[in-house]
Amino acid sequence: MLNHSFRPNCFLHWRFKDRMLEVLINAGQRIRKGDE
Repeated sequence: MLNHSFRPNCFLHWRFKDRMLEVLINAGQRIRKGDE
């Protein structure tokens, strides 16, 4: 039971990191387009 309740928390944490990475990449692409 403890392991089961721990896994979703870990998954959420990774989802959050992926989300931040996606935002950073999108921002970088926007700046590149602005330069061109």
